[in-house]
Amino acid sequence: MKKVGITGSIASGKSVVSRYYERKGYPVVYEDEVGHQALADQRILKKIICFFGNGILGAHGEIDRKALGNIVFSDPEALRSLNAIVHPWMISQTLSRFSALEETRYPLVFLEAAILYEMSLDRHVDSVVFVDATQKTRIQRLMTSRGYDLAEAQKRVKAQRIGQYKKKSDFVIRNEGTLESLYQRCDRLLNVLLANG
Repeated sequence: MKKVGITGSIASGKSVVSRYYERKGYPVVYEDEVGHQALADQRILKKIICFFGNGILGAHGEIDRKALGNIVFSDPEALRSLNAIVHPWMISQTLSRFSALEETRYPLVFLEAAILYEMSLDRHVDSVVFVDATQKTRIQRLMTSRGYDLAEAQKRVKAQRIGQYKKKSDFVIRNEGTLESLYQRCDRLLNVLLANG
C-alpha cells in the first residue's frame, strides 16, 4: 500500500482533491478530523485549557474553535504552543489509521494535511502532492466559502507560510480553473501514482 500525502495552504483545494480520490474508492485520512478528535480528548482538552484559559471554551465546555483560532492565527508563539500540545497525539492517531489500512488491499491511501511538513508526516508517506492556488484566489475562496472578511482571510492565508514546501513535494496540482480541469489533473496524477506503485 502506497501512502500519499496531500498538502497545500488554506483554501488551495486540498479537500476537493481528497474528496475526489475518496469518491474514486481510495481511503483518505483527513488530518483535520484527527485534529477535531484531539480537541475532544480529555487529556488534550485539559492541557489546552491550562495554557489558554477558559476564554476558549464554548457554552458546553467544549473548545470554541473560532476563539482559539483567533488567538493562534494572530500569535505565532501561541500557535507553536497549541501544536506542541496536539501534534504528538495526532501523529500517533494517524499512524494507527495507517496500520489499520495496511490490512486492506488498497493500492493507495491518501493523507490530507495542511501542515504535513510541520508535523513531519512527510516521513510517513511515500510521496507528497502539493495543491496550489494563487494567494488572491485563496483569499477570495475564504471570503466566499467561509464568510471571512478581507482582513481575516488575509490573516489566515499569511499565517500559513508553507510555500517553501511546494518545492519539497513530489507532485504539484494547480487549482485555478474549473472543477472539471482539476479532476482531469487529479486523474493524470492518479495514473502516475498507480503506475509507480
